[in-house]
Amino acid sequence: MLLRRMVIVCAFALAGVVCAADPPELTGGITAVSAGDYVRATQLLQPLVTAHPDDSVPNYWLGRAYFGQRQFRAAVKCLCVAENADSGNRDVCLWYARALRAAGKGKAAAKAYALLVERYPRDSAMLAEYGAAQALAGDYAGARASFTRLLTLNPSPEDRAAIAAWDKALDGLSTREQLEPFARLQSEQYVLRYDENDWAVQQVNAMIDSTITRTKNVTGIQLHGFRVLLFPTWEAYKRYAMVFLPGGTQLHAAAFTLPDLLVLWSPSDWPQKPTVGAEFSAIIRHEMVHLALYQHTGGESFPTWLNEGMACYFGGWGGMQGGQIPAKPMALRELDAAFLHASLDGQEHAYAQAHAMVTVLAHKLGTARLLQYLDNIIDGIPTATAYEQLSGEKFETFLAGWPAKFAALKPAN
Repeated sequence: MLLRRMVIVCAFALAGVVCAADPPELTGGITAVSAGDYVRATQLLQPLVTAHPDDSVPNYWLGRAYFGQRQFRAAVKCLCVAENADSGNRDVCLWYARALRAAGKGKAAAKAYALLVERYPRDSAMLAEYGAAQALAGDYAGARASFTRLLTLNPSPEDRAAIAAWDKALDGLSTREQLEPFARLQSEQYVLRYDENDWAVQQVNAMIDSTITRTKNVTGIQLHGFRVLLFPTWEAYKRYAMVFLPGGTQLHAAAFTLPDLLVLWSPSDWPQKPTVGAEFSAIIRHEMVHLALYQHTGGESFPTWLNEGMACYFGGWGGMQGGQIPAKPMALRELDAAFLHASLDGQEHAYAQAHAMVTVLAHKLGTARLLQYLDNIIDGIPTATAYEQLSGEKFETFLAGWPAKFAALKPAN
């Protein structure tokens, strides 16, 4: 889709900067980023940035590697260094804008994209991303103007469909409040916004209160100060997701989580069956672990496979079907992508694999060191290095051995 189209930057996009005299860690890191091997790229590039924090070239490529692992705030920090040093470079500025948008910094992203669109007025992909950043910033009129302008650039039928979907998501909106449920209920720990006619409100309150306690018991993280949005219809829920989730996300679940925000599709609008209550409880348990992890990290993003795997391990499957690990396990970059873009079956395979991997990690490290592993990644230590420091074994050994170790942990049928 147009909104997820990324410019493929070749390994030596910064022509004239990378040369034969550059250290092998830099050239190897650039090659790894270009190949989508972001874990390897981070291992190679992070020590260079630590040694030379103001060097724009390794910062640019490390920012790209962090972006590929969905560590968006870390990506912003690195790409900001590169953008300050080379504000005339299209790719540096574009990836900086993308990182800002992905990190939820809508106003800063819109400002960065505005400068790019002024310089490249006929770049349709860039203009689409600008519109998405404007919507994230709450500038719905500006987003509409960008998508209208986009139609003048003769987009493909696929692009027109993407624009139509965005227009539908923005229909009738002028402020963020119009997008969210309108009523409000305050508790000591959270704010619930909802449709006051929705019978599920009390059910949500009871579940959240009990799940706050449960989440602390299993993770050690105390939840506080977050919001819950309860949408009465699938269309309203999907409209909200369309604006605030990354473009092109395949939305199969009845809930999703952003830092300090839990978004729910009300079970009052689900197909009614005896298991609705149990399924909704499972979703809330899963999503509340996501919320706890975001609060633990201060809102920092981290690799999706680890995020989803920990939510499954501590909170249960959240409505997804468990146990269907793919016959050929996915590489980490494929696994992270599957959570966003795969079909429902593909996403369930991804959940199963991530759950199995984190289960093995948890048995290896224990809960306290599993959270320490997360902390070390947030601090900028490469995923593989952080594991090796805590476990005493190579990350490649873990990647090769988790299927057999997980099978040994599962009780016999």
